[in-house]
Amino acid sequence: MRSDWVLILDADEALDSNARELIPPLFSHSTVMGYMVQIRNYLLELNCHLWDQRAKPNVSAPAFAQQYPAFVQHENIRLFRRHPEVYFVGRVHETVGCRILELGMKIGAANFLIHHLGFVTDDRTLARKW
Repeated sequence: MRSDWVLILDADEALDSNARELIPPLFSHSTVMGYMVQIRNYLLELNCHLWDQRAKPNVSAPAFAQQYPAFVQHENIRLFRRHPEVYFVGRVHETVGCRILELGMKIGAANFLIHHLGFVTDDRTLARKW
């Protein structure tokens, strides 16, 4: 099966509950090739830093993430049109963003969140992941 759009989620990520309603209208913007999506990375402690960002208090998470006291947010293009010239670049944390920009195509801002739980694990697992 082929579709016109691709949505990328890692195994330790989940979409906002309202994404089902928010994503389809994004498809109608004919000039946009991909969408920059906010990714909320949950953490086990408020005094953590991630990518040189200080953690923020987690006061508005979905039920499955309310147990985590903090988060750091970043963004990445995770929703994009299927196109033969748009492909992933990079060996780690690969992205389609640079290809979209190289082709002179437009990137829009998504209106939904991805919730990432990959950092809410024990130190040994985190060390192996890094």
